[in-house]
Amino acid sequence: MITKKIEKEVFNTAAIDRGFFIFGKHRSWAEGLNGLVANVTEEEILVQFLPDVRNVTNHYRIRVSDVANGEWDLRFSADLLDGEEVTADGAS
Repeated sequence: MITKKIEKEVFNTAAIDRGFFIFGKHRSWAEGLNGLVANVTEEEILVQFLPDVRNVTNHYRIRVSDVANGEWDLRFSADLLDGEEVTADGAS
């Protein structure tokens, strides 16, 4: 066969969805950012956040490969009552 099946890391789109509250901190950032999940695919989470400038929104992207490599600390929740956490050391 010319093709082969490979297993790969993907986001569980049943566990996190558009509209969830999320806190993300990349290992290269001094501080993390709170935001709302704007879109989720198996490969990427797009987060919308409000910077210090008024009337402006911005986005950051969380790639599944970066999460799998331990580059992100994440906390997310649908209602801010119950939440999940993923840390750079792999704990969740």
